Amino acid sequence: MFRTAEDRSPPPCGNHLLASLFAPSLASLRPHLARQRIEQGDVIESGAAGADVVHFPETAVFCLRACVPGGKQQGLGLIGREGALNWGLVAGVPVPGSQEAVAVSAGTMLAIDGRVLRDLCLIDPSLTMRLVGFAFQFACQLGATLRSGMCDPVDVRLSRWLLLWHDRVDDGELMLTHDLLAGMLGVRRATVTDALHVLEGERLITSTRGRIVVRSRSLLEAHAGIAYAVTDRVWPGRGGAT
Repeated sequence: MFRTAEDRSPPPCGNHLLASLFAPSLASLRPHLARQRIEQGDVIESGAAGADVVHFPETAVFCLRACVPGGKQQGLGLIGREGALNWGLVAGVPVPGSQEAVAVSAGTMLAIDGRVLRDLCLIDPSLTMRLVGFAFQFACQLGATLRSGMCDPVDVRLSRWLLLWHDRVDDGELMLTHDLLAGMLGVRRATVTDALHVLEGERLITSTRGRIVVRSRSLLEAHAGIAYAVTDRVWPGRGGAT
């Protein structure tokens, strides 16, 4: 599971939401932040240790997913350095027991007690507005996920997820497994394999065991079409880079 670093006053953060705060707001948060390391596949479960903590990813990327009876999972959206996990704690809303966040990319994140963050928001409207703004962005991403799940074939849905992932990492290589992709898409591993073959056949990606390389960002965006463009209007990615 994730590990906490000893330094509770980390250097300037790699989380864009925190970095966008006014200097006094960030200064009020800094003494309460602890940097943690999380590995791919680690899960932050509701009701478990860490469920009362708000996490601000830096290099880590998470998939927020719904869990239904029978063990089936469905990805709702990705959260990386642009946002936060468990932001509902600011409003006193607990994390639903049917949701969990799984790390799809290993990395670091900054953690703060949800009660402390809520108290700071009560005296700092600008901090509250930043969190509300991210919550709106994620709601739009969730809406796009639902629309794509109802309307798009699996290879298009996979293209969208890969683009969302690519937005939140620093290079074109995505270290992942078929199991993680299957959990995000809510399909069988064999279906993921078939969809990857389609994208490889179009020369959009190169896929090897545990690793996907985006060969052409612009062509992958074209393949995803409106499935990705709807989300991109809310959270600008690398728009058109190849």
